Amino acid sequence: KKTIFLSIGGYHSKTEMLESVHILAELGYTLYASKGTADYYQSHGIEICVIEWPFEEDISNEKTGGVAKNVSDFLHNKD
Repeated sequence: KKTIFLSIGGYHSKTEMLESVHILAELGYTLYASKGTADYYQSHGIEICVIEWPFEEDISNEKTGGVAKNVSDFLHNKD
């Protein structure tokens, strides 16, 4: 299973990565991203799933069930 998590800084960095992320999607990778990163790439027609950061103060534990300690734990336990 080909899965990639993306969390890319500012607008300029996201723009620089746009072509590469598009290629990853075309190659059949399942793409996950932090909210800002996912919003950017979704607005450019790339299918990408939003993952809430379980360690951010303003994010609820609803999606993570309070179990995930970091993003890799969340991705591992997501199904």
